[in-house]
Amino acid sequence: MRKIVLGLIVAWSYCSYGYGQDKKRVFNDCSHKSFIEFKNPDYIRSAGYRKYLDNLSLKRVIAMGESTHGTHQFQDIKIKTFKYLVSKGFNVFGLEANYSECEAINQYILTGEGNSIDLLKQLQLWPWKTAELAGLIRWMRAYNANVSHKNKLEFFGFDSGNGIFLGIPALKKLMAETDQNKLKKITSLEQFEIKNKANRDSIQNEFIEIRAGLIANKDDFEKKIGPDKFNVIIRTLTSIIQNYEYYYLKFVYLVRDRHMSENISYMLAQNARKKIFVFAHNAHINYNPHYYEQYGRDSILIATKTMGYYLKTRFMTNYQAIGLDFLSGRFRVNFYNNATKNRVDSTIMLGRAPEKYLSAQVLKKSTINSAVLYVKNRCTTTDSIILHNYGGAKPAPERSSEKNSFKNGFDALLIFRNTSATTGIN
Repeated sequence: MRKIVLGLIVAWSYCSYGYGQDKKRVFNDCSHKSFIEFKNPDYIRSAGYRKYLDNLSLKRVIAMGESTHGTHQFQDIKIKTFKYLVSKGFNVFGLEANYSECEAINQYILTGEGNSIDLLKQLQLWPWKTAELAGLIRWMRAYNANVSHKNKLEFFGFDSGNGIFLGIPALKKLMAETDQNKLKKITSLEQFEIKNKANRDSIQNEFIEIRAGLIANKDDFEKKIGPDKFNVIIRTLTSIIQNYEYYYLKFVYLVRDRHMSENISYMLAQNARKKIFVFAHNAHINYNPHYYEQYGRDSILIATKTMGYYLKTRFMTNYQAIGLDFLSGRFRVNFYNNATKNRVDSTIMLGRAPEKYLSAQVLKKSTINSAVLYVKNRCTTTDSIILHNYGGAKPAPERSSEKNSFKNGFDALLIFRNTSATTGIN
């Protein structure tokens, strides 16, 4: 009888465990309190959310996505979450951007060299050129400048996109101070027409050989330039090599997400004390085995594994994915206008999500006007729920028909009732 009573107590404790949230409601058929509701716009002040993050503090990778680029609330909560996690030992901010351009920002954060706004403007991806991220970069620099902070922060770009365009100039600058012979070889390679498919494999192999030669003489180079600078050179070369791998592929997503996961895994392998906060789109962080991308004018659905899938497979429970979505609101878009032949930066409105969307289903259960975090638990049955999945790079508002499974792809979903656009710095 005592065993039965004890078992019932344990079962009740597991299912009713909550996070001390401001207000709790039940969404599914289990007594587990799966909601953390935010009354205060300064979300990080929510005791329930802080408790939730405290429970994740021992993880090595926490990824927060976004269903739309250009959304202020998404960038704001992610930045505040990262700042809080820094107090729990997280020390790397990972951005869905190229390694070389983010390394310039990283050097500013570590040394103060450069200007945060100028460096941010140099990023190739428009969603990150915002006042919100500029504020984070200045905060990270101020944090590192405080001598009492021993756990120095880093800014890490894990995407291999634009690796050739951005990486070769950065590599030439690095090699000018390291190895003149390799600098001459890299300069000669640059003269090739890199867009000519016939040259692709031969040029890529040349860079692979350069990297192999450096690694073979790692000790000598590290004595000459130091381990940190040597690592920057290797990572820059890797970004170039990765970019060549998909430069001529019609469907870049077949390899892009794998590259992202490899870059994050490599960075974490260099130091067991590193813990990374990943800032990217929902489509990349979710760990559902296959993500279907409707690719451009051909309207072809392709199946590929996501960055989140690779990271979840490698780090298992040490990888946590938190998706971000909204019920209705505004966000920035940036697209090329074929008629005027220039890029347009604008703000558009997306109306209330239909009932088939998880955002509508969750917020229907809530009276909170701000946001709700829906935490997956052992009783979660919601599957194949369509999330907003809009990159913010098209001229007309729409909701994607792609299906991202909440149950199989995310550990939690943070849903905002209303959203506004980010503040651009251009």
